[in-house]
Amino acid sequence: MTVRRGQQLRVKAALVTGYLPFGAYPDNPTRRVTKTLGERGAIEGIRGKEFIQVFSLILPNQYDTHETVMQRIREIRRECGLSQEEPLVVVSGGLSTSIRAVSLEAVGWNEIDSKYATQDGVLINDGRAIVSDASDGYQTNVDSVSLMLNLAAVRVPSVTSADAGRFTCNSITFGMFHLLHVEGERTLFQFYHSGLTETDSRLELPSDVREPYAAGIKIFHPDKWLEIGVPVMVRGLARQAEALAQDEWKNPIPISKK
Repeated sequence: MTVRRGQQLRVKAALVTGYLPFGAYPDNPTRRVTKTLGERGAIEGIRGKEFIQVFSLILPNQYDTHETVMQRIREIRRECGLSQEEPLVVVSGGLSTSIRAVSLEAVGWNEIDSKYATQDGVLINDGRAIVSDASDGYQTNVDSVSLMLNLAAVRVPSVTSADAGRFTCNSITFGMFHLLHVEGERTLFQFYHSGLTETDSRLELPSDVREPYAAGIKIFHPDKWLEIGVPVMVRGLARQAEALAQDEWKNPIPISKK
């Protein structure tokens, strides 16, 4: 497919991912919303009359999931008959119990250093690189402020963040930014963090979560923040991707800690 400068290219497909539970948590809210959207199969597009086909992928809490996501992007292109010029979008989520709003991660750092073990029992806390001989980090090519405004319009509070931690959530963020930069893939990727939701409040949670809740500290997000917010992020990214595809596509930018 030959694309002329200024030609309109519509986003026809999106990938939504979430993580399986990890540590002492019995479930993960990003797993639930990913499953729900995958079962739905499509969401309303940005022009109302068109639909965006939604694919879902529930990931294990491991450090190499960016490779799994990139492989799924290639498969979606083949399954939908999409050329390399046609844009895709990915909204990927993970759990953070320390946040009070949906956190839009704008930077991924090339470092692993966490107090948590992965789902398969791997504990890495020595600051090693995710990808050897790669940059210190990457800055997103997504307009995070626009996404925040999209979410605010449906009363979902959000913030932008330049630090996704050093666990699997940061690894997928950095890994995806790196692959998109190196391969020149026309996909917009947004990672978000969610807190525990009201559904999680009915589960058997660890004491460090239960204690502040019992003391009256509100830590559980409304379930609708993700039920409404993730489709809104998909549409917001689709709008941005279509605008980028008309002009000169730009991928995540390497950055240095210095």
